[in-house]
Amino acid sequence: MKHDTLRHLYDELSHGKVTLEDGYAHRGNVIKSCEQLLSTYCQFLVPNVAGFLRSYDHFVTPAKFYVIPKIHKTPMVGRPIAASHSYITGPISIFVDELVKPKIGMPTVLGYSSELIRLLENVVLPNFNCFLFTMDIVSLYPNVDIKKAWVALDFHLRKGQAPETPLLVQLARLIARLRE
Repeated sequence: MKHDTLRHLYDELSHGKVTLEDGYAHRGNVIKSCEQLLSTYCQFLVPNVAGFLRSYDHFVTPAKFYVIPKIHKTPMVGRPIAASHSYITGPISIFVDELVKPKIGMPTVLGYSSELIRLLENVVLPNFNCFLFTMDIVSLYPNVDIKKAWVALDFHLRKGQAPETPLLVQLARLIARLRE
């Protein structure tokens, strides 16, 4: 497991080292971009939302890296996690998520296998000629074409007649740009 953890940690194709100075510069860019968006799209925001979106401006907390062992794999491997729940874009992500979900009406993604198990425990199949297929997706998020994701988000928000579509798409772009 130690070897697998180090392999993920030193995988420069997935992430790179960031200095403290880089972190402060990055933070400044996020604050500036957020200010511009809030100014441009203020008609879509109630007063307390702007404060919430800026509530992590003072944080320069790096992501915490760890590996979750996948004990069901042979040989055992690890899934790398870079937890950044307290990052400057946290409130922006929460805001976008809360506004987008009800507007586009797409099914929610299951966060854990246990959620699927709870859902399936109550399913009654109509007859014995039914099959249940499951798949394990490898590297889903790193393989998402982010530009196509923005187009899809814009399309579905406009289809849902969300007046705040431009703001939500630009905030999503701000969040995603930080992951490039």
